[in-house]
Parts: sequence; C-alpha cells; structure tokens
Amino acid sequence: MQEYTFTLPLFKYSSKPIIISDLEGQKIASFERIYRKKWIEIMSKMPIPIISEGVIVFFGKKDCKGTAQNGEELIVQERTFKENLLRMKWDVLIKTQHNEETKHSLKDISKVKTHGRFIYEKENEKFTIEKNLFNRTAYVKSESKLVAEIKVEKRFPKPRFKFVIHGESLISPLEIGVLYYIFNMQFD
Repeated sequence: MQEYTFTLPLFKYSSKPIIISDLEGQKIASFERIYRKKWIEIMSKMPIPIISEGVIVFFGKKDCKGTAQNGEELIVQERTFKENLLRMKWDVLIKTQHNEETKHSLKDISKVKTHGRFIYEKENEKFTIEKNLFNRTAYVKSESKLVAEIKVEKRFPKPRFKFVIHGESLISPLEIGVLYYIFNMQFD
C-alpha cells in the first residue's frame, strides 16, 4: 500500500505546477495544466471574471502535462470539438524512462453531472474512476477490484488530497494524480 498527497491550486484554471509527494514529503512527480495557445493562457489570467471564464469555456481545453522523478512523462490532450460533441474524450500519451511511447484513452461516461464516471483504457484493461458524493472519496477500480482511492484531506483554502494505491497496479502515481485532476476540472 502506497500513500501520496498533492494540493490543487486555488483556481481551477491555474497553470501552476502541482507536486505529488510521498508521506515523507519528498517530491515524486509534478504536473500542470497546459494551454495550446499563449493568448488563451493570458486571457484566462485577466482579473475580469466574465472575460477570463468565457475564454476558458469556449477556447480552453483541459490538457495536462506531467513528469515523474523516475523519468516518466505524461501528456493528456482533449480531443477535437467534433469528437467531444456527445461525450468528452482525452488522449493520454505516456513516455517511459526507456523512451517507449504508449497512447491510451480516457472517456467521460457519466449520465448525470453529480455522479461523474470516467473510463481509462490502458493495455487491454479498463479502469473506472468514480466519486462518492457522501464521503467525497473518488475510487479507481479495475473491474470490481479497488486499485486506488483518493480522499479530500483539507478543502479550504487550497484543496489537499491524499491517495492510496492498493497493491501492485498498472497505473502510476503520476497517472492517478493527473486523471483525478482532469476529473476534478470536469465535475467540481
């Protein structure tokens, strides 16, 4: 059982790096939101909320980039408007320390916004990410087996999360952090 923590930025659209650390406080990975165009990033930081939120809603994509201390790199890119017309989809590109690149997919399969569910397909295995509203805990499951759980430790002023990986898993801590961040942007 492995335990990690990370703290999300105060604003949902911030491009500030988010650090994943273990229980001793050592940094094991970091990730951040990225913008495909520089003008969108500049407009998102404007102090006028109507303009900044409007630009993000219409032009901003939910893309992330992360790196781990072991050399793993991860890029999550939202698909085109045409592909996301009915359901949101992302491409997850993983580059290992041996320069091997793999491409996986992340899909939003939720029927109601209050009960968000994602499916992450990786190496012929499907992982479900879902959130329990009553105890504010998100679960990552493979079939019916619990892979990881993400709990809210502190809500204000900055949300702090702790996640526990149960046993050996195909998903790295960096992947869990980034996937939960995208899940959080979509449903919170």
